[in-house]
Amino acid sequence: LYQHFKDIRSIILAVNARTMQGLIDAMTANAPGLPDDPGERIHAYADIYLDYVKAHRNAWDAMFAWRRTEGEAVPDWYARQIETLVEMVGDCFAKIEAGPDAGTPQEAARLVWASVHSVCALESGGRLDLIMQTPLAPLVHRLVEIHIDAYAASA
Repeated sequence: LYQHFKDIRSIILAVNARTMQGLIDAMTANAPGLPDDPGERIHAYADIYLDYVKAHRNAWDAMFAWRRTEGEAVPDWYARQIETLVEMVGDCFAKIEAGPDAGTPQEAARLVWASVHSVCALESGGRLDLIMQTPLAPLVHRLVEIHIDAYAASA
């Protein structure tokens, strides 16, 4: 491996890049068959995320175990991959009538991603049941619905 990679951090980053790209590919591949309704589409993206994380649990957990060292910049590829995922959900929020206090569609998308990922991380670490008795998938869909409702309710 070290003939191809400088150090262990380079190996980890390469695995992380492949893992993130896998999620993007799964979401993109399924996009043509997803509902046209933007809210339903966000829920469908959540299902794709949950399925991907379940199918690639070890790689997904390892990706979030990686910590940047102080002063280390976020790699450009990683920032682009995150933006691709945010844009997919943000495009859905852009089609939902929003009120004056809703914020931008991209902000709403970031909040959904942060919420969904947070409960998935708690579940992966065996800690979700300490604060919630709801199974992961229904909880994720409830979070998505809360964000969609909050975005639209300010109308």
